[in-house]
Amino acid sequence: MDWFVKSYLPKLRLKYPQLKVIAAGRGADNTVKEYFDRNRIIFLGEVENLCDFFNSIDIYITTVRKECGILNKVLDAFAYKKIVLGLEHNMYPFSSIKDAYLTYHNYQECEDAIKYIANNSQEIRQKTLIAYRYVQEQHNWEKNIKLLEQIINNDYE
Repeated sequence: MDWFVKSYLPKLRLKYPQLKVIAAGRGADNTVKEYFDRNRIIFLGEVENLCDFFNSIDIYITTVRKECGILNKVLDAFAYKKIVLGLEHNMYPFSSIKDAYLTYHNYQECEDAIKYIANNSQEIRQKTLIAYRYVQEQHNWEKNIKLLEQIINNDYE
């Protein structure tokens, strides 16, 4: 996230002075909290209910440069019908639903995507619905537990 805060965030704040960046998570020590304060990032800390976080944002932006550790966070954003703007490599697991999110490789693409999100509410709503349906179909716990039970039961017969 530090690379995003240092290189993209100052430019985005100049372009969009009303921009708020909100983060949440558990286990933040004083150094992390000071970092967020210093960079004018609103830090919610650990949230008991994900609704508290997702109701406070308009766009979920992935900033993880490594190619792991982001899957569940993106699925959460999809489930809460938030548009996701992700680094392309973070979105590989979702290549079957490319119409459900936006990606970026560099600052200009990130800014262009934010502008697109701000100016195309109908299209963004469609993307979030595609993503939401994907979560309902592919990541439905009730459906998946039944499949798992079938697999287990078949293995023991």
